[in-house]
Amino acid sequence: AISSGGFNLDVELSAAHLRELSKMDGAVVVDRSANRIRRANVQLLPNASIQTSETGMRHRTAQRTARQTHLPVLSLSASMRMISIYVGTEHRLVEEPEALLSRANLAVDTLDRYSQRLDEVLQTLTILEMRDSATVRDVATVMQRMEMIRRITSEITEYLEELGSEGRLLALQVEDLVRGSASERALVMRDYIRDPADVARVEAELTSLGSERIVDLTAIANILGLDVYEVADLDRE
Repeated sequence: AISSGGFNLDVELSAAHLRELSKMDGAVVVDRSANRIRRANVQLLPNASIQTSETGMRHRTAQRTARQTHLPVLSLSASMRMISIYVGTEHRLVEEPEALLSRANLAVDTLDRYSQRLDEVLQTLTILEMRDSATVRDVATVMQRMEMIRRITSEITEYLEELGSEGRLLALQVEDLVRGSASERALVMRDYIRDPADVARVEAELTSLGSERIVDLTAIANILGLDVYEVADLDRE
């Protein structure tokens, strides 16, 4: 209903077809399953009363179309090397693979270092538990490392989703680094959270901790329910 001009097609959606059709200025319309191209070189005419925060005509049209149809709309600018995705009221820029790979590789290196440190503090905690001398500080340190690893992994996952097939090797590295970390986290929580019903609450509160408070072992210990009122309490067995 909001498409004007262009020409009708019913061909398979492929990289070659899309590349050739994108040489024209108009929109390319695909089916809901993104398997076939329906129309090309189309002028989109969404409702002009729909609010938009964009300035360029192409991006204003894309944002309004997404808000009116509730369908995903991609707006491409070859001159600015920019890809914008609009879904409803959401807007996201797709960065170039080289920039994403650079940041993802840096994050994987960080994940590697934190994984090594986690192994160290886990081994220390295990030894202290066997000696019955584990302190609140030891437990809080392990949970801190685990939460940091979860956050870094979540950030890398976002990069990998954007990279698609370009990030498959990085995905294998990440999978190898975090293998078993979820079960280890669950076991530590089971050991030190008095009421198993509190696990979901603890997970939510750890996730919501700001970057400044995640380094505060006292805050982590209290989330676990270990009753730390002052720094000295961290050394309590």
